Amino acid sequence: QISTTTHMIIMGGAVTVPTALLRTPKLLSYLSMVGTFATVAIVLSVVLTAVNTGDISDRVAEGQNNNDDPSHILWRTQGIPLALGLMAFTFSGHAILPSIYTSMAEPQRYDQMITWSFGVVLSGCLI
Repeated sequence: QISTTTHMIIMGGAVTVPTALLRTPKLLSYLSMVGTFATVAIVLSVVLTAVNTGDISDRVAEGQNNNDDPSHILWRTQGIPLALGLMAFTFSGHAILPSIYTSMAEPQRYDQMITWSFGVVLSGCLI
């Protein structure tokens, strides 16, 4: 039996090392396809859970039970690093854009592809 930390390190290496071997844009596009399907699956699961379960904000608030003061906290700084990290991670795929442009069958549609791609990512973040 291995610890959770060791398991995550092994799995992270097992997933990351093969991506270093994908040298051509065509091979990287398969990895991009897997990432796209994973993102769509996560967004769909969140949306379907929200539709199925409904508004659970009251139950979540009751479960936190931080204090008995019913006042609203205007600004919480504890979550800022996590939020910024998630946003940076979400939009960090821009490094691959030049190789996508060079491998496109119709490079003249690059601007349209970028607009749609970042629009989809932004809408996923706003959900």
